[in-house]
Amino acid sequence: MKIALVSPAPSQIGKHLYVYESSGGMPPLGLLYVAGSLVEKGHDVLVIDQAAEGLTNKTVAERVLQAGADLVGVSALTSSALRAAEISRLTKKANPNIHTLMGNVHATFCADRILDKYSHVDLCVRGEGEETIVEVVHALEMNGYRKLKRVKGITLRNREGRIVSTEDRPLIKDLDSLPIPDRTLLSQDYHIKIGEIALRRGKFTTVVSSRGCPFVCTFCCCHILCKRQWRARSPENIADELELLQNQGYDHFLFADDSFTVNPRRAVKLAHLMRKRRIEMDWIIEGRVDAASREMFQEMVRAGCRLAFFGMESGTQRILDLYKKKTTPRQNRLAAANARAAGVDIIVGSFILGGPGETFREMQITTDFAKHCDIDFAQFNILGLSPGAPMWDEAITKSYLDPEQYWESGVLAANVFPDSPPLTRIRDIARDAFMDFSLRPRYLVKELFLTLSSPFRIKAILSSVSSLPHWVNLRRLYKFVVPPTDEGNDAS
Repeated sequence: MKIALVSPAPSQIGKHLYVYESSGGMPPLGLLYVAGSLVEKGHDVLVIDQAAEGLTNKTVAERVLQAGADLVGVSALTSSALRAAEISRLTKKANPNIHTLMGNVHATFCADRILDKYSHVDLCVRGEGEETIVEVVHALEMNGYRKLKRVKGITLRNREGRIVSTEDRPLIKDLDSLPIPDRTLLSQDYHIKIGEIALRRGKFTTVVSSRGCPFVCTFCCCHILCKRQWRARSPENIADELELLQNQGYDHFLFADDSFTVNPRRAVKLAHLMRKRRIEMDWIIEGRVDAASREMFQEMVRAGCRLAFFGMESGTQRILDLYKKKTTPRQNRLAAANARAAGVDIIVGSFILGGPGETFREMQITTDFAKHCDIDFAQFNILGLSPGAPMWDEAITKSYLDPEQYWESGVLAANVFPDSPPLTRIRDIARDAFMDFSLRPRYLVKELFLTLSSPFRIKAILSSVSSLPHWVNLRRLYKFVVPPTDEGNDAS
C-alpha cells in the first residue's frame, strides 16, 4: 500500500512558548518511527513535514494525491488540530476512496470528538502507533471491518455509524526492537534555534533514547499518555544510531526524551559508550532538576553535551506543589549550579506564570528567582491547558471550562480559572521579567565572557549571519518568547 504521513504545522506559528523553536525546526521523529514499521512490512511511505517545507494545506493535499496514496495518516497535536482536520478534508474531497487516519496526542485524547465532528476522518490511532498502523493497514488491505475492529488502540465508526473504541494497545516494552528512523525520508534540513541564535552550522536532528515519564505534573499529559511508565533503549542501541548519524554527516542533535536524566546511571553509561566509540557530536538534553548531579553532567559534557534545558517552573514551593512537580526551589538552583560547574555551555531555565490562584507576589518571586539562578536563558511561559492534562480535567470538573469550545485550540488557564490573575497583568509580568533578566549589566558581562570562552557558543553565533546574541535584539526575541496572540486561543 502507498501511504502518506503528514506532520501539519501549528495553526499559529509561535503558539508554543519555547526558547528553542520547534515549528519546522525539528524533524517529525514520531512519523519516522511509524514509517519505519510500515517500510519493514513492504509498504511505500511518503513523509511530508508541512512547517519545515512551508506548504499550505492545499499543497500538502495535492502532494498526497500526486503520490497516489491509498492512505493518509496525519499527526496532530492540539496546536495543529485544525490544520490536521483540514488536510484530511481536502484529501478526502479530492479522493473519496482514500483512507484518512489521525494520530498522536490530540487524536489519543480527542478521538470521539474528532470522528463526531469530521466525517472525512475515518479513524483515530490512540497512543503509540508503530504496531497499530501496521495492523490497520493490513486490515484495510483485507477489506474487512471485522479485522479492523480487532485492532487494539483505535477509534472508528461501526457499520451503523456509531463511534466505537477498541481496547487500549499495551505500550511497546522493547524499544530496541523498533527500526532506527530513516531520516532520508525527509528532504529538508533542520536546525535548532535558541533565542536569536540559529544553529545552522551543520546537519541537525533529534534522537529519542527513552519514552514516557513516571512523574505526574498537572500541566502535562505525558504521564497519562504513557501510563506513568518510563521505558528506555539500551545504551548500545542508542550508540548504534548515533554512529550511523555521525557517518551520515550529522554533527549535533537533541535528545527529544520527556526527561533524559530520569536514570542518571544510564545517562553516564551512554556517555562512556559514546566516548569509547568516538562519537563526536554536540548534543542537547532536557532534564529534571532532581536528577542533575555534577558528576553526571561532567561525564555527559566529556561526551559532547553542550546545552541543558531544565523545567524549573516556579521559585515558590506552593506553586511547585500545585503542579505536583515533586521538586524544590533549592533543587532548581542546584541543578543549574551543577551543570555550570560541569562545563555545560548553555543552561536554559523554563518558568510558568499564571497558575490557578497564583498571586502577583508569587509570580514576582519566580521572576526574581530566575535572576538568581545560574542560567543563560530564562523562558517565562503563560500556563496553558490542553486535553489530556490533569489541570484541563480539573477545570472541566469545576465547570470553569467548556471543552467543546477549546478542545481544538487549548486555552490559557487565566482565561478559565476564576482565581487566576488577569491575563493582561500576567503578560506584563512576563514581559518585564524577560527584559529585567536580559538587561542586567553583570549578566551581560558574564554572558560575553562565557561566549568568548566557549567554542560551541562561538560556532553557534557564527553559524548564521541572521543570528545575533539574544541581548542584541531583545524586542524581536521577546515577541518570540511571549508572542502576542488572541486571548483564549493561544495555548495548547
